[in-house]
Amino acid sequence: MKTLKRLYVLRHGHAVPYSYSQDAQRKLTEKGVAQVISTAEAFVKKAEHLDVVFVSPYLRAQQTAKTFLATLGESVEVKDCPEITPDGRVVNVAAWLGEQDDNAILLVTHQPFAYQLIDYLVDEYLASRSLDGNRDHGCPRRGIVGRRLLPIPLENFSTLTFYWF
Repeated sequence: MKTLKRLYVLRHGHAVPYSYSQDAQRKLTEKGVAQVISTAEAFVKKAEHLDVVFVSPYLRAQQTAKTFLATLGESVEVKDCPEITPDGRVVNVAAWLGEQDDNAILLVTHQPFAYQLIDYLVDEYLASRSLDGNRDHGCPRRGIVGRRLLPIPLENFSTLTFYWF
């Protein structure tokens, strides 16, 4: 029997205001660090584990991954992934994900890429359970989304979980 895989998508925590000239260098704020810690604690309570973390090269995503993993307290392989920046190509990343051998994958990425990837992968409208009741265009501001994925292109994946601040 084939082991079904899990994909987790974590949008970086709250960052300093946007700047056209230095977007890749934006840092997490104290609020952003607290958001990431809270999410990692919820992840631990669900007894989830990770095999690999792919993280955008942008500073705020790197800080999010580091804080998330430090809170988990476990050692996980971390790989830079320039394809999951805000301007990433969803179709290319979806195909690439389908080729991965790991069973539990975390992507630490950005908007609008995260929502576009999920929209591409999910077979139905994103119904979700909000952790704090705030919604933005039908998606929780901070929540967990879990849905079965389309059989194509990720036929080996069973679930998708999205953490969004």
